[in-house]
Amino acid sequence: MGAAKVLLTAVISKVAALEADGVKAIRSLADIGVALKEKAGW
Repeated sequence: MGAAKVLLTAVISKVAALEADGVKAIRSLADIGVALKEKAGW
């Protein structure tokens, strides 16, 4: 279980870094429309 927690923490950190650089990360397919509307202004 410890390795899984370390891996999850690393993934969360990478997503946070991408979002800080302006990349929109989505966590589910349902979020695609919301992300497009937000980033593209649709």
